[in-house]
Amino acid sequence: MRTISENLHGALAAYRRAVLKAFECDMSVSYLPLGSALGNPSGAVRSACQDVARVFGVDECWFTSMGCTIFNHVVITYARRKHHGKPVIATANPHKSLVDAATDLEVPLRFIPVGFDPTFDAMIPPTAQKVVDAIMKYPDAAALIITSPTYEGLEANVNSIVQEVSDARPDLPVFVDNAWGSGRESPVRQGADVALRSSHKMDGAWQGAAVMLASGERVDRDLLRECVSARLSSSQSYPILCSIEEIYQLWLEYGDEFRSSLEEWGETLTHELAQRGVRVLDRQYCAAWIADSSITSLDARKITVATGSANGYAVSRRLQRSGIIPEKAGPQTITFIATARLLSTDPIHFADAICDSMGATTMNLDHPPEVPLPLNQWDRLRILEMHEAFHRRTSKVSLEEAPGKVAAEVLVPYPPGIPTIIPGQLLLRDVIEYVRWLKDLGGEVMSGDRDLRTVRVVES
Repeated sequence: MRTISENLHGALAAYRRAVLKAFECDMSVSYLPLGSALGNPSGAVRSACQDVARVFGVDECWFTSMGCTIFNHVVITYARRKHHGKPVIATANPHKSLVDAATDLEVPLRFIPVGFDPTFDAMIPPTAQKVVDAIMKYPDAAALIITSPTYEGLEANVNSIVQEVSDARPDLPVFVDNAWGSGRESPVRQGADVALRSSHKMDGAWQGAAVMLASGERVDRDLLRECVSARLSSSQSYPILCSIEEIYQLWLEYGDEFRSSLEEWGETLTHELAQRGVRVLDRQYCAAWIADSSITSLDARKITVATGSANGYAVSRRLQRSGIIPEKAGPQTITFIATARLLSTDPIHFADAICDSMGATTMNLDHPPEVPLPLNQWDRLRILEMHEAFHRRTSKVSLEEAPGKVAAEVLVPYPPGIPTIIPGQLLLRDVIEYVRWLKDLGGEVMSGDRDLRTVRVVES
């Protein structure tokens, strides 16, 4: 396997030194040369935002140390202020932060159904035609939000979606939650109006770093700046903001080598696992989804493994004890990311450790339940709008009593952070059983009840 060049190795080391040095100036925002990271950035932050906008080839860029979560709140704030009372259409694989923001700000959500692959526990983005069908169904929608790529690295066909949407609704702004995107490519270059990127996930910035990119005229940029100022803190972490500028300058100078080195590491691990008889999500497996234009590609730096009869959560815990940290675990899958830190490690060692851990783990359940996709059925299961359920009188009931009642909270398997239950949703027995099954296997399910014995529901 090819190793990275001395120049790139030195650039990565220089990046780490530059960000650590930023701690020396992590002081009060009243120190004007540092500036503000609000809607109209100032000082050093403004020049950094302008530099990164040029790296991406977009009109405007904003930084945050508060992650893509806060930018999802900015997007929903924009929709509410621009078109109060109008729904927002989103693909049915949103991050919980989008659902939370829509609930708090009383913005109705409508979902575009996504596909699902049970072997790799992967949600498949919708085709452009399915997106247009949703737009025609909700002609008063304030905005369209696409989540791409998925946690497993499946890239939606954003270019095709934007073209079709532009024909059907020329005024409809297209936002892309590009949290798992990477490098200098962005959905904005594919025609989207705004893209949100978690710079710390795949790009190498510090934890919490994120950018929002914008171009074009379908979005009221003055209003968007006001929404940024309304949601972002005026006292953010300058070392994290510094890491954003530094990492994208590194991508600008070494992007091709950086990407190819990371992809080669991921492809080597994929090959080694396949040689050992382990099923891995690869481009060949994705061929049918590419053929029908659901996706355009699979990111080679995301390696998703089907653990078969082994409990994915247990496999992940065994790997963590040996110093190998999966990005995500599911009942029957684990996902890894090829990062800069892994370039100095041997993917063959990873393959051996994964196989050993899978061999030492069993599923515990012979017949896993079918994975429900309740957000695909939101039109049928929606008894109340999310904010209506949130403001009704509620009580907690046991999971056994929950089927047939209306949810008043969000329940989220995490990661990936895509809600299974949202407020206003009619609770079905198969959904409750699935959530309980995840918890029993050792998965993390975020809810109001730490032990997940109860769920909050609307009182009848």
